[in-house]
Amino acid sequence: MSIIRSLTIDEAELLKDFLYDAIYIPEGTEPPAREIVEQPELKIYYENWGIGKRLMKAMMELLRQEGYAQASLAVQKENYAVRMYEKVGFRIIDENTEEYIMLCALQD
Repeated sequence: MSIIRSLTIDEAELLKDFLYDAIYIPEGTEPPAREIVEQPELKIYYENWGIGKRLMKAMMELLRQEGYAQASLAVQKENYAVRMYEKVGFRIIDENTEEYIMLCALQD
């Protein structure tokens, strides 16, 4: 069982390892340098552990509580996270050759 809780300051370095492990790397592509985890755009996701889905649900609930009407994201079509995003309520509203643009309504 996993528990979602706030990160403590002494766990910040461990989070960098999690972020690097969560990077989607298409087959045949060279992995990026570990320093990429310093980029603010990275998000946590672990395939088949359910942690990514639980984290996304927790984040969506926080956005709802804060009064946001919707959330959007862009994801590469080949990224396995597309299925997880659909399971938490995102739907594809547009696409280009490489990415889906997805939207999730947060308010009824």
